[in-house]
Amino acid sequence: GVNEIVFSGGETTESSILVDALTLSKKLGFEPKIITNGVNMSDINYVKKIKKSGLRHLHISIHSHIEKDSDFLTNRKGHFKKTMKGISNCIKEEIAVDINTTLNSVNINYLSKFINYLITKFPEIKHFVFNNLDIGEADTAIKSRAWSNKWVIAKLAGLELELSETVHL
Repeated sequence: GVNEIVFSGGETTESSILVDALTLSKKLGFEPKIITNGVNMSDINYVKKIKKSGLRHLHISIHSHIEKDSDFLTNRKGHFKKTMKGISNCIKEEIAVDINTTLNSVNINYLSKFINYLITKFPEIKHFVFNNLDIGEADTAIKSRAWSNKWVIAKLAGLELELSETVHL
């Protein structure tokens, strides 16, 4: 049967009902998880608050170990430092961290170096998820940022070698 609930979409930690949803999930016998950009986790008090509500495992999305590339890809200056601090805070509070990375034309050139950086800095992290970049063609009314910037979509030819090197780390 079902034993966990994953909260995702938008930025979950911006939801005013997240703590209540985590608490309710735990009360109903489910292990709650979230997918987040990790920025709000840079506040240790916030991390303690959501841990108290039952969160023991999360996925943090980060797309580069190079600060300028990471901030460029998220379109938010300062996100890289906050996300890295968020990862550290979660590990310090014994919340298991998995990494989500969206593959793109920027990070495929150094994917193995990026993952090696994370493995070296955070040996506690054992699970990495690679997501393909969806340009959002299904929705003709609202275009995604990738739709307007198709150059950012990774090409298979550029990805093959880096993925091969990455899985052997």
